[in-house]
Amino acid sequence: PLDRFWQVFLPSSEVPRIDLPDAFFQRTPMEIKMEYTGGARRREQGKVLMTQAMRDAKAKPKPVYRSCVLRVRLPEGYYLQCVFSPRDPLAKVYEFVAAALGAPR
Repeated sequence: PLDRFWQVFLPSSEVPRIDLPDAFFQRTPMEIKMEYTGGARRREQGKVLMTQAMRDAKAKPKPVYRSCVLRVRLPEGYYLQCVFSPRDPLAKVYEFVAAALGAPR
């Protein structure tokens, strides 16, 4: 069994708000060109027919996760953080949050 290592983070007024100018969200011509060439490359690869063995050989190994840190934002700026197993069903998360809040089940 995985220990939950739960924590509550209090709201902090010391966290500065970062305001970004509108120009930050505008894409440059170089970024647009990179997106286009990346899309063209993906379309080209999609045209090549491959066997299942070829796709398997090309596939990257998937990482194995042993735990998952989940943070739930609560009203008034509070955060509830807890560690779960990646195999835990979502019902376990709901149970934990309800128990932490003292809500009736």
